[in-house]
Amino acid sequence: VLLLTAAAGIATTAGAAVALAMIDWWLAAAFAAGLPPLAVALRVFVVRATEPFARYQACQAAIATRLLDARQGIRTIRAS
Repeated sequence: VLLLTAAAGIATTAGAAVALAMIDWWLAAAFAAGLPPLAVALRVFVVRATEPFARYQACQAAIATRLLDARQGIRTIRAS
């Protein structure tokens, strides 16, 4: 499913670029010129955001575990 979604996104983008080139090649050239800086910025963001995102996910997991434990503890107290 993920591969199909990625392929659809790439096909849509390529189709839009072709349509843009058919409308005005200067616009298509400007679009194409913006792709390399975008790719570099995206790469830098992903590299820098990976570790903080992993820490965030770990904190969320700890909070969810505590909430689940508290909920199960309430059931035990009510049952006794």
